[in-house]
Amino acid sequence: MTAKSHIDLCMFVQVLEVPEEDIPGGMIDIVRVGSVTGIARYLQAHPETEFLSPFTQTHESVHTAQAIVYPFFRWYSLVTWKLVVDTFRELARREPDLLAADTMAFHPSFYYLDTRFHVSISSRSNSPSGPLQHIGFVGLDRERLPGAYLFSANVITLLENAASLIQYKLTQGEDLPEWGLYMRWAKRNPASVEILKALSHLFGNDQVLLDAFPALVQAAFHTNQPVRTFIDLFLKLEMAMRSGSMAQYLAHKGPKRWVELFDSYLDEMTFDPPDLGDVSYKKYFRLDPWIVSNLRVGGLGHPILGRATRQWGERERADIGCRYALTTPNGYAHLFDRRDHIFNPPIRLIRFNLPTGAVVIVDGNLDFTGIADTQGLGRALEPVDIRASLRDFLTIFGYVRGQSQALMDSAYRLCGHFACSHFQKNLCNSWVFIPRNFEDCGFPRRIAELGAHFREAADE
Repeated sequence: MTAKSHIDLCMFVQVLEVPEEDIPGGMIDIVRVGSVTGIARYLQAHPETEFLSPFTQTHESVHTAQAIVYPFFRWYSLVTWKLVVDTFRELARREPDLLAADTMAFHPSFYYLDTRFHVSISSRSNSPSGPLQHIGFVGLDRERLPGAYLFSANVITLLENAASLIQYKLTQGEDLPEWGLYMRWAKRNPASVEILKALSHLFGNDQVLLDAFPALVQAAFHTNQPVRTFIDLFLKLEMAMRSGSMAQYLAHKGPKRWVELFDSYLDEMTFDPPDLGDVSYKKYFRLDPWIVSNLRVGGLGHPILGRATRQWGERERADIGCRYALTTPNGYAHLFDRRDHIFNPPIRLIRFNLPTGAVVIVDGNLDFTGIADTQGLGRALEPVDIRASLRDFLTIFGYVRGQSQALMDSAYRLCGHFACSHFQKNLCNSWVFIPRNFEDCGFPRRIAELGAHFREAADE
């Protein structure tokens, strides 16, 4: 089964799956001969070429923007990337032959986004219309709380529900959509609205819930536990609505200052001291957007989005209007002369699927990646070093997530050489140099070289 086009939530590399019938006529012969250089030249000459539907392209671009704007992903993606490298270093130290290595216990961070919480109402005061006293949630593999079950969610569910609404606003040019119109659109298109629907039964005002939702989700991603924070913030909003204290606020015509409102709610909450090196549910802390925009590992930020997150942090710190980029993207568009940068990934992998096999190219500008962002290091990397670093980062990332069976869809792979002895384990899921004959593949040699490099470094 061919995986769908997607963007992974650690490296944030967009992967476009292009079937043969979607390849432009002027390009098909170039793809069939497997000329990566020829494909790159064609795309440079025809920059308007798109392989995804406008709907899918917009949706995946929203995810790129969420990764840059939401502090959680600025933090999680870099810390998890460091853990990926540390895991590879440990495996290289223990296993002389990395391709024959057995699986090992992996860091919980690799499964952090998948941890699902069951959300239930445990009590109300006096009557069903009274204030909600408590919404409880418990993690995966535990008993559901007593009371009326509402929904289950993880970080990805929350992200997707927000992405669908942001996509609607962008494509319809409407920052204050009507509840009924949005729900009808969601029926006609592949959209995620399950959280909105579940909470609408409690909230009592569908329109206010819809208006507040993007900023509510964005505020939730200002902590290390977005689902927990989302529920806590919703509870505060719901209680304020039912007490009547929101009447004057809502009477103000036009867009509301939801971002500042949820900031004030976060200020009232109690958090643990931040521990940015710990990706787990043991602690609950708030993320400083400026600090997580400038996180560095070995002097470098995130290998793909590091440059974009650093620049966005600087702009956001200087102008609070930037924080409305995803809540009211049309109304604030005039503030962002370079706003499209947060919607376009620096690079993407395009996989052309032919009956004879797959051809994969790296499309984009490597100068816009975190690898090339050496500000503060006093030196710039040569293009050949940037390309080599990207190759090795993708190789290490693919190997570790193949071993852990995490951080990717189970159906995802780039290579289609079924006869290869390494096909089943799929450790080469991010190796882009796919030969016509699997015997000519450079992945086994490169993974052995990387393993040797890490072992030698450990011995020094």
